[in-house]
Amino acid sequence: MPKGRLASDSDGKRRDPILDFIMRNKFSGAMGRGIEAQNQVTDSIGGTTQDVSGAAWGSMNNLQRASLASSAMPIVPDVLGVLGDAQMYYEKPEERNWLNYAGTAAGALPFVPSTTAIRSGIANSRRTHTVDDFDPRFGNLQSSSGVRKKEQPKIQNMKYETDLPEDAPWEDLSVYDLEGKPFILTMSDRTAAGGNLYSINGKEFYEPTRLLGGQDYMFHNDGLAWASGSPLDTIAGMAEVMKRETGQEALLLPWRMGATAGDFSHMTGETMLRYANAAITNNKVATKVDNRIKHLIPNWKGIKDPASIEQFMQQPATVRMQIQKAIDKDLRDERGILAQGMARMATTDPAQRTAKSGYLQNVAQIDSSRGILDAGGNHPSYPHGLAGEGLGVLKEDVSGFHLLDPDIIYGRQLNADGSVKRAGRTIDDPSNPSQDFLYSLQLKPQAGIITEETLRRYEDAMKALSN
Repeated sequence: MPKGRLASDSDGKRRDPILDFIMRNKFSGAMGRGIEAQNQVTDSIGGTTQDVSGAAWGSMNNLQRASLASSAMPIVPDVLGVLGDAQMYYEKPEERNWLNYAGTAAGALPFVPSTTAIRSGIANSRRTHTVDDFDPRFGNLQSSSGVRKKEQPKIQNMKYETDLPEDAPWEDLSVYDLEGKPFILTMSDRTAAGGNLYSINGKEFYEPTRLLGGQDYMFHNDGLAWASGSPLDTIAGMAEVMKRETGQEALLLPWRMGATAGDFSHMTGETMLRYANAAITNNKVATKVDNRIKHLIPNWKGIKDPASIEQFMQQPATVRMQIQKAIDKDLRDERGILAQGMARMATTDPAQRTAKSGYLQNVAQIDSSRGILDAGGNHPSYPHGLAGEGLGVLKEDVSGFHLLDPDIIYGRQLNADGSVKRAGRTIDDPSNPSQDFLYSLQLKPQAGIITEETLRRYEDAMKALSN
């Protein structure tokens, strides 16, 4: 039989010989291991467990095999998982791949969930998001400060599905509880973490976009406080010094970047490509998209090829961002194209849609003894991770500048000979930092200790806001 062809069942449906082999052996094996505590199953039917399971499997067509997964028969859970996978493979032939086959084979082992069990645990918690209020800058053209008014209705009217938790169990922390603690500020985009993005406006993705964060990264990666590139060297060095000088591990306080900051991460562009894969039905449009991307990735496999997502993920951030901009700017009027602002919104933490830039949210504690770790497998956008753990979420609205020495000079630049090129200035309003000051924080992480004086300045700033 030619490779990839499917044999026919008695009901005329096609069967996959590889899948059939796994099912016959694993169905029988799982029942064989099944365990004397459930011998009543075979007693009521007759024959050994292997005989019954093998014969039962061999005599069933695909629909019968699949329907058994939801029956009330007292069959071991391993077998139900295997048969649940059979239903998935029957209804979704595109899921027949070696990765899922491996999951099915492993799922027949005791205490190992099947492929569908893993997915259903996620799929059952899917919920639809609608967009109410949001920062209008989500619709901006990449690297532009101008608000595009025509983008606002698109974002306002979109609906998308994720399995993000509705009520995160993270501990609430007060900034007053952090008195006496050393801290380091770092930047964070607004992307969500801890779930998957499945569809936008009814277009179901072939595979979901994994939402990795962002602020909540620290809560979903054991032993890791953060993931980033070169700034981690500076942060890790600062943490070592602070531990040596104070005897305490430094807190890591990520401050919130602007609405378009998630473009650097792979998730925004990945979502635009996954949507195009699902929504483009015209071959001419698909060719136009592919030709545009081939200017940036010469060996691009094609928007309709799922392998192209991996190609995109492996590109440097500069290329990923150029692809997003090209699709959003040059192809935006083609049917099946997702505007970049909509992709940003769908990958954003819902709690940060209207949140202030420059403000803090989550608190982590750095483990300076372990320092920088390889976290590439946990977040494909960033090569390294910083050891530590997430502690909780701040209850108060606190700007990163509220905690810093008010005499710090930002934006100062020197010439090669040491003379002053740009004098810089101290911040005038820590509660409403301008983009210039936020950019200064991007260039250089700042640190300090939260003292009683720090908290008094914070209180004064809050009083000034309320007046």
